[in-house]
Amino acid sequence: MPKKPTTPKNVIAVAPGQWQLSQSAYQVFRAERVSAGLVMVVHFNGADEGDGMGAIAHVQLPQSSTENSGMLAVDTALQTMETELLALAQQKEIAVASISEMQVFLAGGAQLFAFGGGNNALNIGSRNVEAAHRWLQSHHALVTAEAVGENRARNVEYYVSMGQVWVTPLGGEDAVLAGPETD
Repeated sequence: MPKKPTTPKNVIAVAPGQWQLSQSAYQVFRAERVSAGLVMVVHFNGADEGDGMGAIAHVQLPQSSTENSGMLAVDTALQTMETELLALAQQKEIAVASISEMQVFLAGGAQLFAFGGGNNALNIGSRNVEAAHRWLQSHHALVTAEAVGENRARNVEYYVSMGQVWVTPLGGEDAVLAGPETD
């Protein structure tokens, strides 16, 4: 397993309902204590090694119910991320036509409380994951890697230049979802 990079002091926090578009390949984003919510990272590599670009969103709802749902919902977050990343790719003259040509990583979607009867309507974590899979499938995109479900929160760090997404379950060990092997 690759060694996790040292987290820089200037890491950019991504709180629930927020998203960030990379302005530099050398940015690092962090979402903390992601539980039933879902962190979605969309990444693509630039023309040169270490010239990655991407976006990260920390959503709380499977789908938008109003125009004011903003980045709280899976569907609006993914649509916004795709639109903004395609504009960034065009600006940097990188040939990317759709989200289907990008890497997508998911983390979170935990079920922190068990309710009797297996009522999926109460399990917002799995509903968030299912909504992301449905949206991506409808846009001919695949999930590159994911760390979802279970019953504990996770911290997520996205290293843009390397295209690495690191997930650390609370009380657990660091694990890389994606990115090149490192020494």
